[in-house]
Amino acid sequence: MSSEIVRNIKARLLLSSRFIWRRKGLWLRAILCWLIGFLFIIADREHDYDLRLKIRGEQPADSEIVLIHISADEWQKWLNKKSSDFFSRDSNYITDSFYWDSKAWAKLLNIILREKPIAIGVSPYFGENITIQHPNETNQKIFSDSRIIWASQLDDEGRILPSRFAKKFSLNSGLNEYSPDRDGIIRRFNFSTVSMPHFAFQIARKAPNAKPYNWDELKNNIPVINFRGAKKTFIEIKLTELTDPSFPLHLLHDKIVLIGLAEFGEHKYRTPTGDMSRIELVANLIDNIKNDRWIKRPHPIVIGLILLFFVIASAWMTSTYPQFLAFFSISFINLLYATISIWIFDTFYFWLPISSVLLTSTVTYIIFLSFQLTLKEYLNIQLETEREFLYEVEQLKNNFLSLISHDLKTPIAKIQAICDRLIAQHTDEALNQDLTSLREVATELHRYIRTILQITRVESRDFRISKDATDINEIIEAVVLQLEPLAKNKKINLSMALEPMFLIEVDQVLIHEVILNLVENAIKYSPEEGQVKISSQEVDDQVIIMVEDTGPGIPEQEQAQIFDKFYRGELGKSQPKGSGLGLYLVKYFVELHNGRIFLDSSAKQGTKVGFTLPITDSQNTEDSNYENLS
Repeated sequence: MSSEIVRNIKARLLLSSRFIWRRKGLWLRAILCWLIGFLFIIADREHDYDLRLKIRGEQPADSEIVLIHISADEWQKWLNKKSSDFFSRDSNYITDSFYWDSKAWAKLLNIILREKPIAIGVSPYFGENITIQHPNETNQKIFSDSRIIWASQLDDEGRILPSRFAKKFSLNSGLNEYSPDRDGIIRRFNFSTVSMPHFAFQIARKAPNAKPYNWDELKNNIPVINFRGAKKTFIEIKLTELTDPSFPLHLLHDKIVLIGLAEFGEHKYRTPTGDMSRIELVANLIDNIKNDRWIKRPHPIVIGLILLFFVIASAWMTSTYPQFLAFFSISFINLLYATISIWIFDTFYFWLPISSVLLTSTVTYIIFLSFQLTLKEYLNIQLETEREFLYEVEQLKNNFLSLISHDLKTPIAKIQAICDRLIAQHTDEALNQDLTSLREVATELHRYIRTILQITRVESRDFRISKDATDINEIIEAVVLQLEPLAKNKKINLSMALEPMFLIEVDQVLIHEVILNLVENAIKYSPEEGQVKISSQEVDDQVIIMVEDTGPGIPEQEQAQIFDKFYRGELGKSQPKGSGLGLYLVKYFVELHNGRIFLDSSAKQGTKVGFTLPITDSQNTEDSNYENLS
């Protein structure tokens, strides 16, 4: 039993491998399209993310975050100093130490602390770059308040430079550094190599409703920042407004207050939504940490499956539907996917690739469309080659039949002549009867050969009919005269009812063959002492020729096939011999003249068969070409 299972598995694997190998062109193209899409995601997913943020516009920001930007001019006003006495240099060369004044900072922080904020973040670095000679006890108490978080930074060798006011274990200090991507744009919260918690993390965890994070977990995940918008997305207060009596300082109550310098020099950062100051960047980080708004990305396997789906769908549509319908269907599916992806991004902060999917679908459509066109061209070439081959075979067949038929006509004619001579010379009744039978067989064989020659002739590509003004009644009389001996042998009454009519243009040879076949069939299938009547009449713009007999009739189920090539009904198989080509030629010759064949027959009630010919023919006789018969 186990060996049988193994054999079945091997057989299935063999069939599957053969199936895959036979369609390797499709699989390899599909894999190529999938790889192009996947490589594009690896190379360009950052720009896709940037574009997504720009398209969606500004989003609601956390109202608990308030920013205080300090410019050089405002700081001098805060110190009650004139800019001409204190500052005349380019602002790009100003360092954080320029803004240190213990009394001024004590005053600023005291004003804010009185409003009981959740936390205060001091973004400028005040560490080794400042000196405190005679620390004021009051000021020292303010600077050491647990609600204030001081910024630390790294030196050129990557060592941590703590703030002057950092407590033990850095509980009131955080590293205020950022790692941009290779293009200089900050997109990620990337600090996996730093042991000190980040400045934004230290501030955000003081919020009572903040999502509980573990610093090691956060820094190892390297989340993508969900920027809420461009500049001035968060609430901003000017430094000078804090001393304005009309300013409602209670707005700072239960708020996270971030104090930073105006965007210049090292305090200016590039982000997907534009340039930002350092505290604006910190505000976005705090918003993400506090409200868990990080951009989530799917696993690479999920992205690969999405691309695979679009490759299969695009390839199937391109291979199944017409070109325009396939393009419309693929465009609709991509538009629907892009809409859903944007909605998911804006609602659930979950990023799904769009540009790479659109590129994959487009590349798949182009590659498989070119494959389909190449395949069609290849099939057309094969069909053309096969057509030429079949034409050559057909020509060989026709030449062979024509050659054999012509070679057989001469000996048959000799047999007929010898039979006629022997019948005339001998009076022996038995011998004459045998000679007569031999001559009839030779005549039948001659008829078969003539039919084959006719088929060969009409199926040739250069076959043309030659029309002349002809009296149809004369053709009928000639046929009756030709078949009168056959009718007398069966004691059949062969009669005519011909109306006088004008000449019409027909091919005399072909119409003679048509009438001859119809009358001969009527005589063959009519019983002895039967009746066969040939009539002609002119109705409107048509000539109608009809042959009536008193034979057994044609069953209804056979009438639809009676004019088919090589078809012989049940009665024909048991009655006189025939080739099954006579009525086929009748129908074909009549249709060459733009005529119509008709048949009226029922079992044991005889048969009426005939055809109509148009009196006026609009076709040009000289240029009449006809398709090959099949």
